[in-house]
Amino acid sequence: MRPITIEMSAFGSYAGKTVVDFTGVRQGLFLITGDTGAGKTTVFDAIVYALYGQTSGGNREGNMMRSQYASEDVETYVRLVFDYHGEQYEVRRNPEYMRAGKRKASDGSVRLVKESAKVELTMPDGSVFPGRKRETEQKITEIMGMDAGQFTQMAMIAQGDFLKLLLADSKDRKKIFSRIFHTKIYAQVQEILRQRALKMQQDMQESRRNLQMEMERVKEESLADLAGKELFSHWKLLKGQVFPAQDETLQVLKEIISAEQEKKQSYTKLAAEERKAVERLNSEVKNAKFLLALFDDCEKAKKKSEELEARKVLYHEEKEQTEHIRAAANVRPIFENMENGTKRLLKIRQTIEMLKKELETGMDRVSEKTETARSALECLKREEPVLSGEIVKLTEGLKQYEMLEALKKKMEETEAEIRKNEVRKEKAEAVHTELKKWIENTEKAEKSIAGWEENGRLLGQLKEQKTEEESWVITLTAQIPKLDTQKKACEELQKKLESAVKNYRSVFEDYEQKYSLFFEEQAGILAAGLETGRPCPVCGSTEHPHPRQLSLHAVSEQEVESAKKMRDKAEKARDQAADLYRERWNAFESSRSVFSNECRKLLGENDFLKTATFDLLETEKMLKKKLAVVREERKKLEQNEEQNKEQLAHAKALVEKLPAKQEELEKQNRELEKTEKEKAALDLERQSLKAEYETRKDALPWESGEAAKEELKKKTSRKNRLQEETDRTEKILQEEIANQKQREGKLESELQNEKEQEVQCLENEKSYRETLEKYSLTEEQFSEFCTQIERLPGLENKLREYEKQVSENTGVLKSLRERLEGEERPDISELLKKLESRRSEEEKLTKEQILITNLVQSHEETKKRLEHFFEKIGEQQKKYEWISNLSKTANGTLTGNVKMDFETYVQRQYFKQIIQAANRRLIKMTDGSFILQCKDLSHMGSQGQSGLDLDVYSMVNDAVRDVRTLSGGESFMAALSMALGLADTIQSSVGGIRLDTMFIDEGFGSLDDSTREQAVRVLVELAGGNRLVGIISHVNELKEQIDTKLVVKKTAKGSRIDWA
Repeated sequence: MRPITIEMSAFGSYAGKTVVDFTGVRQGLFLITGDTGAGKTTVFDAIVYALYGQTSGGNREGNMMRSQYASEDVETYVRLVFDYHGEQYEVRRNPEYMRAGKRKASDGSVRLVKESAKVELTMPDGSVFPGRKRETEQKITEIMGMDAGQFTQMAMIAQGDFLKLLLADSKDRKKIFSRIFHTKIYAQVQEILRQRALKMQQDMQESRRNLQMEMERVKEESLADLAGKELFSHWKLLKGQVFPAQDETLQVLKEIISAEQEKKQSYTKLAAEERKAVERLNSEVKNAKFLLALFDDCEKAKKKSEELEARKVLYHEEKEQTEHIRAAANVRPIFENMENGTKRLLKIRQTIEMLKKELETGMDRVSEKTETARSALECLKREEPVLSGEIVKLTEGLKQYEMLEALKKKMEETEAEIRKNEVRKEKAEAVHTELKKWIENTEKAEKSIAGWEENGRLLGQLKEQKTEEESWVITLTAQIPKLDTQKKACEELQKKLESAVKNYRSVFEDYEQKYSLFFEEQAGILAAGLETGRPCPVCGSTEHPHPRQLSLHAVSEQEVESAKKMRDKAEKARDQAADLYRERWNAFESSRSVFSNECRKLLGENDFLKTATFDLLETEKMLKKKLAVVREERKKLEQNEEQNKEQLAHAKALVEKLPAKQEELEKQNRELEKTEKEKAALDLERQSLKAEYETRKDALPWESGEAAKEELKKKTSRKNRLQEETDRTEKILQEEIANQKQREGKLESELQNEKEQEVQCLENEKSYRETLEKYSLTEEQFSEFCTQIERLPGLENKLREYEKQVSENTGVLKSLRERLEGEERPDISELLKKLESRRSEEEKLTKEQILITNLVQSHEETKKRLEHFFEKIGEQQKKYEWISNLSKTANGTLTGNVKMDFETYVQRQYFKQIIQAANRRLIKMTDGSFILQCKDLSHMGSQGQSGLDLDVYSMVNDAVRDVRTLSGGESFMAALSMALGLADTIQSSVGGIRLDTMFIDEGFGSLDDSTREQAVRVLVELAGGNRLVGIISHVNELKEQIDTKLVVKKTAKGSRIDWA
């Protein structure tokens, strides 16, 4: 990158517009000189600010760079034109600052408005990069190939900074190189290896603890003989070792299992013999119980037969009563039919009486309707001829009224035309006045268009800035729910992890407790079968003074196995929960760090760090508050912009219409003249029509045609009403006559029904009497038994049930007597005693068999797990030794080696490149008197951090000494060489970057003439024909040595700059 021109306006110490043109620098080396504080370094600051939006030292933000000398109406900006790889780019950037507004306040004072920070990048083809502010800054960094820190380190050797690099110790250089060369990744590799080695060591220790726990599960109670005691004594010895031998441990356990299996076979054989004896006795007891049950059933049947015989008399009484009730049920339908017939006859007779009364009333109504119809007909005959004559006369006179109405309508049309003419005249006059006023206003608006266009441009820029800021705030706010969800998920996972750990401990303790209780109870199971005089199967003693008692909380093998599975499941769940928690927490921390940095940039360092800790809720409130402010500002800008657009568009539209409006004004003048002429002709026509209308009206009898029509309507209506009334009364009369005939027919029908129903009632009564006689019932008995008919189903069921019980019990008693013929009642008490004795012996042997079987299975499982743990620990040991040595090597802690970690080793390679590049220039500056060299590893010792120490090698006396022994002038030359070497190394390490510009700030005052001349020669060679090297200094001797000078002068109104 090589600057072509830099333009500064109200920037730093420069009040007005200042342009520095670098195209005139011929040899590439130039001097920036001037008074202290005049703004020499500001030239480089302007370049850095244009590219990256910050100053070279990093102490001042861009918004602090507005010149104190500039007036309020002067813009603050920097415009840099530079060449990169033969292509020309232009960057224009301005900070946020307050400037004078276009409009004044209500009191006449100047109103200050905020100018937002903006950056604009012009590409080599002349187009402006279309991205927003942040996207444009990213594009500039992409073009340069480096960030602001790398650029300032390569392009500026700042005053005093290059001595820090020369005199720093290994620890300080490590921090500097980590920032410049981005070597933090190697430190991360060190930490990953250290954590991995620590995790593998912990896993191996956990596996060894699991191995010890498995060995503890092998119990000694299973083998009581001498050989068994020797095996378990050997096993105890192995358990006491930190890490017992694999082959020996597995062999001893194998022998224990073999001895237990022999004991198991013995118990299995004895238990099978006892089981056969128990099965035989069980069969005998079962047969005896069956025979006893038959004898008991026979006794029950006899008792049942006696009970049924005692109920026989009651059965016959209930049977007779049931037959009477059944007869009453058969008679009741006939009785109900007779009652219904009587009711129907009574209803018919009531209907006949009602019809007779209606016939008498109907005759009176017929006479009344006949008289009404006759009166209506006489009225019609009397008035109809008179009305018809008047109607004919009125119809003929209406034609004259129609002619009068036509004349009146024509008069009204003429009046309407006159009014329209007057309206047109008024409108034309109004339009004429409005057009004159419009033309005057448009001419005024034409003069304001330029001001509105300028306001529109400024408002558009401000709105675009607020839109970008709003988008940024929204993007950050949208990340908060995701971060909160991540955080809550981590908290939930942490709770699950704690729960899983707690559950694992609880399940593990439960398993251990049950496992111990299971083996402890084996002795109690054996003791339960001991008898005095019989030898103990464990110790052989015939006396048992203190036998072991069974616990109330004995544990079965199934419970132990279930607890074991739960323990393994809980252990797996714990490990999975821990891995998931670590993964999610690391992801959350990474997201939160990026989010925090973005918030700090948006909200500002001071506002964002007011809270002591990073809080999502507080940050969300700050962002919402910021968003509300930004949106309100953008809304006001949009409103102002919209108003400005409307005013501008309105003004332009008015100006475009101005010629047409002027022509329209002339047209309106002609329209007014035409309207006056039309009005005079219409007035004359109206007078003629009015005279004719009055003459015709006086010759007619009625006031108007409408009055004549109304009279005709009345006459016609009266005639029609008379005819309608006559027709209506005649119709009513005919309807009443028809109704009377209908009532007569209905009466005749009901009289016939009465005769038929009387015959039916006599037949129903006869049938009822015959049915009573059939069932031998009197009316009193029928009434009595009718009330009990609802009981009939229950009584019948009760009789059937009794008969069924008699039949079934008789059959059962006969069958049992036949089956028990010749049999005697058995006594099974002796059989039960024998069975109980045999069963007790079988249970005891079975328990012993289960106990030894469980022990064998448990110990075989333990053997498998021990084999697994031995194999796992062996693999873990190999991997741990390899990773541990690699971690110690990377972290510089390997015994017998130099204390240098991986990151320092990588930085040492960069350091050697820097020294090599520095020595090429240092030899020329010092005429080969000394060079710099990286301290040899053999001389570093093993204390603390090392690897980046610097020595001086004297080529005159072949001696090595510490760099701090250099004099002031020697230190400057060495430091300058180091700084140039560092810039070269950075440029080559970034790759593909070409930086053809460098600034050196002060330091030449400590050199003698000869050394200064040598340093200048080296810088001239450095500049060559292409590189631009600027020395910022106020040393007078340099002014004589360097031809091209950029002189900065300080004045009361700001600095001024000129080439000399």
